[in-house]
Formats: sequence, structure tokens, C-alpha cells
Amino acid sequence: MEKLTEEEMLRMLKENPDELIKHLEKCPINLEELGQEMDIARKFVKEGYKINDEDILAVEFVFWFAYFVERSIQDFIVEPEVGMGGRRETIQSLTDRLSFGDKISVISELYKEDLKKGDLLSLLWKINEIRNHVAHGRFDKLKYKECELSDIRGQLKIIVDFKDALFGVKND
Repeated sequence: MEKLTEEEMLRMLKENPDELIKHLEKCPINLEELGQEMDIARKFVKEGYKINDEDILAVEFVFWFAYFVERSIQDFIVEPEVGMGGRRETIQSLTDRLSFGDKISVISELYKEDLKKGDLLSLLWKINEIRNHVAHGRFDKLKYKECELSDIRGQLKIIVDFKDALFGVKND
């Protein structure tokens, strides 16, 4: 079986993915390892939309950070309801169906009298805005406090501010 170059694989993937898959299945290779090594989605996006490496880094950071934030804030909804007698599985299932913005709105209602959560709510809306920038391809707006989110400085600032806001620490 002839070995294909990465470029040939990408071309076949665009033209006839079934043919590529059949070809690869006949080769003595691990398809999962090949997929990780090739990072196909990243290459498609970079090639198709001419996105630079810095934008890719920022998008990946925003994706994983937003995932972390969303998972972290679910407890602000689930725990009070469970404390009032709600079934955890049911409340968790309902919360899982909410969008990120809906979860922020629920938290806003639950904690509207708690001044310590004010910083958290503002930051959550900012994170939601950053997520929307990713979704709409506005990569030039992936910044936090004037730092690019492809830069470790911007990443650290938003992470520290989130942790501080989450635990009610005032950070000017």
C-alpha cells in the first residue's frame, strides 16, 4: 500500500473522504493516532479561513476556559436547589440544557442581593461576550484587559480574575 503525504490525505479528504478512509484502513497504521497527529480540524480552519496560529491559540484557550467556567458555575444553580430538597439528577439535567447566557441569568437572579457576586456576574458576561466573538469569528476581539488571549498574560489575568470573583475576593 502506497504511503500518502499529508497534503494528499487532505486533498482526498476534501474530494472523497470514503476513499481516504478505505485507503487508510488498509494501511498498518493507527487511525486515532494519525488523527491526533494531523490535527485535521485545525488544518481545515487554518487553510479554509486563513487563520493564523495566534488566533488558533486564542480560540483554543477560550474554548477550554469557557468550558471550565461553565462547569464551575453550575454549582451556583444546582446546590441551592438540592439544598431545598430538589433531586440532584433532575436539577443537573435541567441545568445542562441551559445555554451559558441562561446560566448567568439564573445566577444573577439567585444572587442579586449578594454584592460579592457582582464581580463574578460582570466577569461571566464578559466571558460570554468572548465566547460569542469566537463563535462569530471576531478573533481580533479575543482580548481581556487589553491583553490578547493568545498571550499567556491575558490568559493568566482572566483565570486569576475568575478565581478571585468566584471566591468573592475583590481584585482591582
